[in-house]
Parts: sequence; C-alpha cells; structure tokens
Amino acid sequence: MDFKEDRAVIKACFFDIGNVLIFVDFKQLLDNFSKLFSTNKFKLFLFLEKHDIRNRIEKGLLSEDEALVIFNRTFQTTTSFDAFKKAMCGCFEKNAAIEPIVNDLRQNHKLYLLSNTSPTHFEYLYSHFPILHCFDDKILSYEVQLMKPDERMYTHAIKLACVQPHEILYIDDIKPFCKAAKKQQICVHHFQSTHALEKDLTTLNLLPIKKT
Repeated sequence: MDFKEDRAVIKACFFDIGNVLIFVDFKQLLDNFSKLFSTNKFKLFLFLEKHDIRNRIEKGLLSEDEALVIFNRTFQTTTSFDAFKKAMCGCFEKNAAIEPIVNDLRQNHKLYLLSNTSPTHFEYLYSHFPILHCFDDKILSYEVQLMKPDERMYTHAIKLACVQPHEILYIDDIKPFCKAAKKQQICVHHFQSTHALEKDLTTLNLLPIKKT
C-alpha cells in the first residue's frame, strides 16, 4: 500500500529516529571509534562485522559494557565506559526542519517511535533532543529483542496503535524497512527529505496548508 496512493484516514504515525528525526553521521562514528581504540577504520570495520557488534547490541543480546570488554581485549586498550559512550554519541545532529511537522501532526494523531537503536543511544537522544518527548510511546529494538525489517516489529506497532494497519503511516529512510511495513498493509513514506515529507503529508491533509 503506497503512501501517495492511499487515501485512508491516518490515525497513528510511526517514525524512525536515525536520519529522519535526528541526523546520524556514521562516518563520524567510525572516526570516533578509530581514534578511541587507536586502530584504522578498515580493521575496525572488519572487527565490527566479525563480532556483529551493532546488531547484537541493538537486539539487546549484548550489553554495551560487554561490547567494551570485547573492544578493549581486541585492540589491547583500557578505554573507560564514559569515553566509550562519548564516542558512541558524538555523531548526532538535530533535524530542525522536522520539528514543526511533528508538532503539527501530534495535534490530531498519536505519534510513536519505531527504531533499531541501543540503550546508550536512546538515553542520550532522549535527554538531548526534546523532539522525542513529543511521542506517545515507542518500540525500541533492544527492548523487544527484534530488529527491523523483522515483520514482528510491525506487528508490535499495529498492536500498540490499536488501529487497522492501513490507518498507520510509517516514516523511515531505509527502503527495505518501508517494504517490510507495506507487506503488513501499513502506509509508508520513504523519507528522503523533510521537504518531500511535508509535501506528502499536506497532500493527504495530515498537515495544514501553509498560507502564501
């Protein structure tokens, strides 16, 4: 069910966090870890792939404390957890343009977060980016021990919203995640820019038309 073609009444909106509500610079994150553990980015990338660090953390299968032990053992360092958290969180920037859109949407719609994330990242984002306080509830990968595009993530979303799938709008920047939601009959918007999102939301009468 394509967002632009569907004209059903949307009652609930689910937002991804990274590179939708808040920009994430993954290159900066890799740079931070490379400096912290005194290794080059290629070796770091191979290490992350070998140990599946990100997925295990975001699925709640590996704590960040346990991950740091693996980092320190592999790179023969004695990095503190505070330094580790600082490196993890030094890659975010707010998307100021999306804030008025969220504020307008929340006037008449329930808003939810649906995100693959880690405890440290979400704790940091929630305390530093007030836009996340606009949401009524959340589904976070590490809490449910599932990750998008697992169809069970979207089943959780439907149950949480207590509406029909076609009454949900899901906004994500990753195309396979949007496709997985569409398979559950959820309306989707593949996020590529805040301007395009605002235009589509206005077309569906989910946002007020701006006066010129």
